[in-house]
Amino acid sequence: MEEFLCTVFIIVTLAMTIFIVTFSNKSRCSRQQISNSYVVQSIQARINNIEKTLDEKIIQLSILNSKLSEQIEELKCVNADLYRSASRDGLTNINNRYAFLQKFESHLAQVQKNDSFIFTIISIDLDNFKYYNDTYGHATGDMILINVCTIFKKCIRNIDFLARDGGDEFMILLTPASTKQTKVIAQQILSKLRRDKGFSNELSAFIGKTIIIPHKYQISCSIGIIECNHITLQNYSSPAQILKRVDDALYNAKKAGKCRICVVN
Repeated sequence: MEEFLCTVFIIVTLAMTIFIVTFSNKSRCSRQQISNSYVVQSIQARINNIEKTLDEKIIQLSILNSKLSEQIEELKCVNADLYRSASRDGLTNINNRYAFLQKFESHLAQVQKNDSFIFTIISIDLDNFKYYNDTYGHATGDMILINVCTIFKKCIRNIDFLARDGGDEFMILLTPASTKQTKVIAQQILSKLRRDKGFSNELSAFIGKTIIIPHKYQISCSIGIIECNHITLQNYSSPAQILKRVDDALYNAKKAGKCRICVVN
């Protein structure tokens, strides 16, 4: 009997031990599952927050990119305006000396690359312009300069380059053009200025009374011409020397009696 009770006790003890161990394992497994579930949820929440933040940043970057594009376009417009301001004459709205020099040097580079490339330069200085300024004032002088530019534009071609060199001096770059073609254009300029008789009609309308300019004081111009080709580059050591040579021709024309054309040989 005692042996039987001992056996039963042992069996019951073993059963309870097995039950306790099994329950403990299940409880541990359940806690582990709960813990794992919490970690997954936590990670998912962080991912969701990151995705939300990323979406917000993408929207912000898109807005910034749009604003940057607008600013770039504005800067392009500003740069274009600055270039126009730097390269245009404020009074006559034609090219200025800076723009002419850029064009001139660009054409010289073309001559160096291509022996057949040829262009000419017309250098112009107005005759009797001082009379208009001294007699009728600088506003009248400005009006004369604007009207002179209108005549120049009518005489040259669309492909030619007109610039104000300063004061009452102008430069015209003709491409392509030979000396013979350039002389024809220069002669047209002289003829049109003579026909305008000193801009008497324009001056009368500007001042508000009839003005007749005496012949000896009427606006005309003295002109120097030089042809630029590969031979020219061999004869002159620098662009400045070429420009000085055409200026010398202009003043030779003025010394010879004004309203004349002098060509550099």
